[in-house]
Amino acid sequence: MSVDKDKIEEIRQNYREKAEHEISLKKKNDETFGSTEEETIKEKFNRESDQTINQIMNMGPKRLFQLNLSDNPNGWRRGYTKSPIGKGVAKRRKRNRMARKSRAQQRRKE
Repeated sequence: MSVDKDKIEEIRQNYREKAEHEISLKKKNDETFGSTEEETIKEKFNRESDQTINQIMNMGPKRLFQLNLSDNPNGWRRGYTKSPIGKGVAKRRKRNRMARKSRAQQRRKE
């Protein structure tokens, strides 16, 4: 299951906004606020956003679906769980049917 690219971009944008907010607060309180400090804050939030995105990428399909981060709205199970029970039951019934026919043929021969 893949992660919704729009959600990833939304997370990045959220961290950018947090960085801008922190920068504006620092500028209000500190008159000697320089561009190097601004870059440091931006780098900090970039690292945090990368860590968050990395954690999301390492999540399993069920967790992605629960957090509404998957690009598949239909569910998380496709390709990740066993085939439906009905398939196994149908296979077993067919096998049993063939076995009953075989046993019946064996009894007729005797």
